[in-house]
Amino acid sequence: MGDAIGVEMDELGRDEREIEGELRGLKPPVLNELQEARVMRGVEREEQRVAMRRVIWGRLVPIGAVAAVLMAGVFVMLRGGADDEVVEVSAAQDGDFWGRLEPVEAQNVLRDTSEGEIVFVSEGSLMPYREVYLDYEDAYRWRDPVTATELTVYQPRREVRYVPVMIY
Repeated sequence: MGDAIGVEMDELGRDEREIEGELRGLKPPVLNELQEARVMRGVEREEQRVAMRRVIWGRLVPIGAVAAVLMAGVFVMLRGGADDEVVEVSAAQDGDFWGRLEPVEAQNVLRDTSEGEIVFVSEGSLMPYREVYLDYEDAYRWRDPVTATELTVYQPRREVRYVPVMIY
């Protein structure tokens, strides 16, 4: 009985080795120009997405640092010899800071445009379209009427437009 189990295990081992040898002998198919262009465009899009995330974090970290410094300055000023009543009034006003903000300005700045692939929007469509990428930087500014503090937030944004292409 022990020999029968050993024979089965040996046959399984050989089958696995044969399959592994066949798999190692396989070669990937050669991509045509269109497939290669699609793969390269996918890589480029991923690189752009990673770069955009770096830009976002590169702006959020300084804003957080400035906010922390401002909060520390307010804390030092309020604790450094002010009356208790003044501290309580200021603390009550600061609790409603976000509610007091009034929008002042909003701007959209077009930073870059680039062309993408030619695509067909639907399965049966005969009209080709070219993808056009529009990279904006939006700026939103708010103001606190009590303290005259202004807060500006920058946010990158990408739009994709489809422009019809005429083929003759």
